[in-house]
Amino acid sequence: MAGKRKFSDEEFDDIGFEDDDIEIINADMDAEDTETEDTETEDTETEDTETEDEVNTKHNTGKPHSRKWLPVLLFFIIAAVCILLYLFIPSNKKVALTDYYGTGDNEAAIIYDHTVTEHKGIVVDGHYYIPADVVKELFTDKLYEDRDTDMVLYAKADTVWQIPYNNTYIKEGEENIESGYVIILKNADGVYVCADFLNDEFGYVYKAFEAPYRIAFESPDVQYLKAAFKDSPKIRTKSSIKGHIIGNGGDGTDWFSTGKTDNGWMEIVSCDGRQGYVKKDAVTTESYISPSIREFEYKSQVRNHKIVLAWDAIYDLKDNDSIPARLENVKNANVISPTWYKVKNNTGELESMADVGYVAYVHNLGYEVWPLVSDFGMKEEIDEGSILSSYESRRALITNIMNEIKLYGYDGINIDFEKIKADYSGDYIQFIRELSVECRRAEVVLSVDNYPPYNFNRYYNRKAQGECVDYVVVMCYDEHYNGGEKAGSTSSLKYLVNGMNGTLEEVDKKKVIVAVPFYTRLWQIDASSEWNYDGTETSGTIVSSTACSMEKAQEIIKEYNLNVSWNENTEQEFAEGTVGGYIYQIWLETAASLEIKLDEIIQADIGGVAAWELGFEQSEVWNLFKKFNS
Repeated sequence: MAGKRKFSDEEFDDIGFEDDDIEIINADMDAEDTETEDTETEDTETEDTETEDEVNTKHNTGKPHSRKWLPVLLFFIIAAVCILLYLFIPSNKKVALTDYYGTGDNEAAIIYDHTVTEHKGIVVDGHYYIPADVVKELFTDKLYEDRDTDMVLYAKADTVWQIPYNNTYIKEGEENIESGYVIILKNADGVYVCADFLNDEFGYVYKAFEAPYRIAFESPDVQYLKAAFKDSPKIRTKSSIKGHIIGNGGDGTDWFSTGKTDNGWMEIVSCDGRQGYVKKDAVTTESYISPSIREFEYKSQVRNHKIVLAWDAIYDLKDNDSIPARLENVKNANVISPTWYKVKNNTGELESMADVGYVAYVHNLGYEVWPLVSDFGMKEEIDEGSILSSYESRRALITNIMNEIKLYGYDGINIDFEKIKADYSGDYIQFIRELSVECRRAEVVLSVDNYPPYNFNRYYNRKAQGECVDYVVVMCYDEHYNGGEKAGSTSSLKYLVNGMNGTLEEVDKKKVIVAVPFYTRLWQIDASSEWNYDGTETSGTIVSSTACSMEKAQEIIKEYNLNVSWNENTEQEFAEGTVGGYIYQIWLETAASLEIKLDEIIQADIGGVAAWELGFEQSEVWNLFKKFNS
């Protein structure tokens, strides 16, 4: 029939019609075509019998011309029907879930907090496996891939599990613990952790689905609005009956409201990451809290009193003999930490300046002894990263530390590794975790020294330290240091408070110790350079920066006749003067500035305070520490 044709699928797609709408429309048009063809046949037969007069009569009346409008009328009727069908007939097209999740054979989509992640797991023998890097990102960083032993190590509170790749058992000492499934799977694509192990050991509840494979987890202890459906409404990809079907309410899948609505529709997400819409009147919501994970409880050696620790810098064996003089004026302290140990070689041996008579003397005065183990002063050929990443060297280092603790009867140990690099920071944390197990067994304190937290040293992972050690010490000094670009305070109040608060964001306050300086620095600046003092620090050509004790700083002030004033920016005294073409500046640490710092520490109610170094203080400052014992 001239003037009317069926639309192609492409034309329907262009105007937004669904497949089922297209079938109905084209079927209606086919019916109309048949009816029209029958009519045309009858007209042809009739015309054969008409006389010339009848034809002339029809032309005169104009009736045959009225039939020319019939196709146009039919077209508008059909268009109206099409529009009504589009508006009121819901789509029955279903979303293909394989395409939605983008998974291949034996791949499993990983859903976290109702969102499909970019990560893919695998399914082997009916068990779901998560890539090790995803486990570290989303669940736990306690599973350490040991490159030497070709297994995963897991430092628990009182033991270290060894989990061989592609096996079903855990090695604990001489005992094998059978799990019934391959715990850690390793193939050409990488290392994977069984989801059952994450559930059994850490308490991560999951839901697994097939066709296609997918596995869903939730963050622990998060409150959601869980959807409860009336009957079994269809859940669609958009807020319209024309949205494709992505699920059905009441089919056993948990759906949750996002809190968003659109023109009578509620946006919801499923536990397996499908996002859709349902009519608001077809659903109600109720509060739901995701399952908790298993909390790690480490038996701690945290004392029931505030720690007041003083580091005793030992540079030579003879320095041990003068400990009575350095302790003569000390009051209100309870821990002495002699700097006796440093790493000797790549096999984990220690270089020691320990002295049994020193320990006996300090113990007799009522102090605990927590010797310091340092990575300073190591020989150039020593590779700290290799020591910590090697199972044998790391274990040897731990064993040697524990042997020294047992031999001398120490009450604790203080780890001061300040040269750690980001590329082996994970090995460092594993060392701390494994050492914590041994210290816990021996019932001795493990404390670890740290810089104030900044983005550039976040890899020290204070949060992980705080979980397993007894004390995390934040060294709030060397704000300005020898070799730095500007002269300034060794420890301004703001610097200390920021370092303390930043550490408290990651570590339980009862485990935090803030370290303050008993020293300051004399800065020498070329007066002929373009220098500038802005009230807090000084730029210019720095000739030298020399550490000096509190008493030595006072002597320099008198020697150079420096002017002294109170600096409100740093909350300490500031001395300055020009002598012989050089500008001399000192940001002084005195009893006045130290008292302000200690008051901030006491107000924070943390685990205690430490000071570097014994012998650099003026005797009267020890009276300030009485506040920690009241």
